[in-house]
Amino acid sequence: MKQSKQNAKYVRTNSNDSFVVVGETNGEVGDRRLSKTYEVVNSKHLMSNEDQQSVIKPDFSPLTKDTLSKYFDIDGRVVQESKLRQSLFHGGCNEEIRRTVWSFIFGLYPMLSTTRERKDLDIENHYKYHALKRRWQSYMGDYNEDNLSDSIDLSTLNMQDYMSADLPTCDVHTVTQDNLHSTFKDMARTYAWKKTMDSAPFSWYRVIEKDLPRTDLDHAYFKDDSNIHLDRMKNILATFGFFHPNVGYVQGMNDILTRFLIVLDSEVDAYWCFAKYMERIENDFDETGMVEKMVLVQKLLKELEPNLYSHMVNCHVEDLIFCHRWLLVSFKREFDYDESIRYFEMVQSQYLELDSPVAVSAQDDQFRLEVSALVWHVAVTC
Repeated sequence: MKQSKQNAKYVRTNSNDSFVVVGETNGEVGDRRLSKTYEVVNSKHLMSNEDQQSVIKPDFSPLTKDTLSKYFDIDGRVVQESKLRQSLFHGGCNEEIRRTVWSFIFGLYPMLSTTRERKDLDIENHYKYHALKRRWQSYMGDYNEDNLSDSIDLSTLNMQDYMSADLPTCDVHTVTQDNLHSTFKDMARTYAWKKTMDSAPFSWYRVIEKDLPRTDLDHAYFKDDSNIHLDRMKNILATFGFFHPNVGYVQGMNDILTRFLIVLDSEVDAYWCFAKYMERIENDFDETGMVEKMVLVQKLLKELEPNLYSHMVNCHVEDLIFCHRWLLVSFKREFDYDESIRYFEMVQSQYLELDSPVAVSAQDDQFRLEVSALVWHVAVTC
């Protein structure tokens, strides 16, 4: 029995024979009124009832605490990384486990680290961050808005004075607490001292101070009268900028950071996750890098949705400039907070990255198919 077009369900087979506009309509879908009606150009888009029943739909429900626990072994290692990334990709995760999940996804902890090893990492990360922050703050102590010059003299701080400076004590407790903390403090000071630091930070440092007062003002996390969270944001952004001189600070980074700070609720953890994420996408904050990404989106759109792309060409918006903010801050300003967080973690799950286990397996399967086809061709023609 032939299905009516009005009730038909569609599946894409080839974007070049998808749908065409046939006229105006008064129909509604949900709360959104349709401006055009569409007809099926190729009947292959129509699914039979049997086909519809045979389609296996992914589970889009968020990852739960019980399911997450199954991905760890008895020592606390993530032994089912692919499963974790797959679950996150399909539905994000529940808020109660988000801090734990993000700590692994964004590189704060290695997947195969044990619970005990992560305690040591917490101590190491704590002192490294505060050593970095102490170093740039020691240079900036004598500067204010009235006497900011184009650069700072990095030779004014004596190494011996810096190495003897105290660092805030980490509250993580271990069996060998005293010796371990002392060792990590010394290692952190050496680490921070050897890091290359931006000697001309004031062009972007001023921008941070202007951006922060208008960052996520409506979110409850930043409505604290003490402004402690804004101070944390300034510390993190400045620390990143000083020790990533090729990037510094660019507008939009504050929007990215708020996600990490709200979810992790820790200045130290938020810094390391933010820094690792920024190191991966820093080219997006470069004019050339973002142009390359927008060109890629343009190519994908042209290949997958040629009718829409043609329409955009006719409207003279095929350069996709309007996508810039979407790509830069991952739709943070287009969705409400909860939706944007879930979208962000789904995309950053890296489940379908080219170097992910799933992608590597798919590439191996494709290679085997091509080899089999070549062997068959040789056998037939020889």
